[in-house]
Amino acid sequence: MPRAHLKVDTGMNRVGFPWEEAASALRAVEAMGVRVEGVYTHLATAGEDAAFVETQRRRFQEVRRALGKNYFYHLESSLGLLRHGATAGVRVGLALYGLVPGFGLKPVLRILARPTLVKRLKAGDRVGYGGVYVARGGEWLATLPVGYADGLPWGAVRFVKGPDGRLLEVAGRISMDQTTVLLPGPVGLEAVFEVLSADFGPTGLLAWAEARGTLPYEVAVHLSRRLPRLYLLEGAVFARVG
Repeated sequence: MPRAHLKVDTGMNRVGFPWEEAASALRAVEAMGVRVEGVYTHLATAGEDAAFVETQRRRFQEVRRALGKNYFYHLESSLGLLRHGATAGVRVGLALYGLVPGFGLKPVLRILARPTLVKRLKAGDRVGYGGVYVARGGEWLATLPVGYADGLPWGAVRFVKGPDGRLLEVAGRISMDQTTVLLPGPVGLEAVFEVLSADFGPTGLLAWAEARGTLPYEVAVHLSRRLPRLYLLEGAVFARVG
């Protein structure tokens, strides 16, 4: 028997059965041979309108009373939990990655890269598409094999962290799969640069989003599957994808 969770619309008007019709919707779905295990809704204004959050919660409580205790109920978003507290099963997204500032959370996403080329520029050398960076002469440049096809927001990534943790300026425009960075001096090809750092600083995902004028969620979901994922547990890799 297929299993499902029933979505009820308590005010977002995106998808879901009208909350007032939850009981009849549940019966109709179960009559199709689907085993309903949970019931949920989604908060529309958790970060903006606390009064409407309470309206949605009140409607969801009516749904719970109508359907009874035999289902798993969940409605909270990250901001719903952090700003308003949980009243039912918690379902968070952005908070899992620590990308909500002001609540003591720590971001967990990083992008690391080793250079494919390190070179010294001559006066007048131009870097990247459009040649927008013009060398004064003597600068060291590293090319990192990551670009906007990997999810770096074009025009929004201004710095990366060097092997010693110092901020390094991106020189020229980001390419599809390459980014050029100014160095204080030569480094070896085994050096590791932190393109995206796990913090709220100028190389963090929140800074990328703010420079782009968008949400951190949008930047996070655009990180390409081309990037291998390493999952850490207490500092050690326990899983790898890609």
